[in-house]
Amino acid sequence: MPALSKIAKEGVESLTDFLKSFSDKTYYHYSDAPNIEQFDPKSRDSFAGAGSRGATYFTSDPKYANKIFDEKLKNKKLEEYVDSQQEFNKFLGVEGEISPTVYPVKIKTDEIFDFENQKQVDDLKVVLAEQMPDAVRDFSSPINFWLREGSWRFFENEPIQKILKDKGYRGYRTNEPGTVGLFYPDQGDVRSINAKFDPAKAKSGNILASVPAAAAVGLSGYGALDALGEENGKSSN
Repeated sequence: MPALSKIAKEGVESLTDFLKSFSDKTYYHYSDAPNIEQFDPKSRDSFAGAGSRGATYFTSDPKYANKIFDEKLKNKKLEEYVDSQQEFNKFLGVEGEISPTVYPVKIKTDEIFDFENQKQVDDLKVVLAEQMPDAVRDFSSPINFWLREGSWRFFENEPIQKILKDKGYRGYRTNEPGTVGLFYPDQGDVRSINAKFDPAKAKSGNILASVPAAAAVGLSGYGALDALGEENGKSSN
């Protein structure tokens, strides 16, 4: 195989590094909205009525993802569920197509708060003791209980999310099977399993951001586009 040009070689290496920054596992996200190109943690959540949860949730457990899907539909036929959600959205004054969808993606998990990591918990409690002294002092308080359990109820408190963000965390793990809540899915922490990514768009929130054709220059017929297709087990359109 002919030697790669310097520019092409550097492009391949940075692309490889970019792909390695994501988890090996595939994660799944349920949404009533089809055709999501960018996750928004501040948007209305399918499980939060008219509100948002401050983070976008993903699970690496396909069985749990299926359970979420089934529980959301509550044994209704798909058409019945869609009709009822459209009526609910109309009541809320929310527009948009309803079509229950599970998105398989890759996410970044390097800077995630883990409620089972005692060092991280102890470090967090130092700040909690300063900002919420009464809650932390009371061992039986909901805040302490929810933290010990890794409940989403703890992590969806706005003051808690601010503390975690200030400490540099980009999300958190909960006690639900394989579940992670991400603060910045719209800033390059999520990509579709079928995406072909350009490292120059590393912070793009578009989960399907495409590698420009120029990235393959000098690759002698086997470009970054093809390599990424193989990494995903398929090629994208």
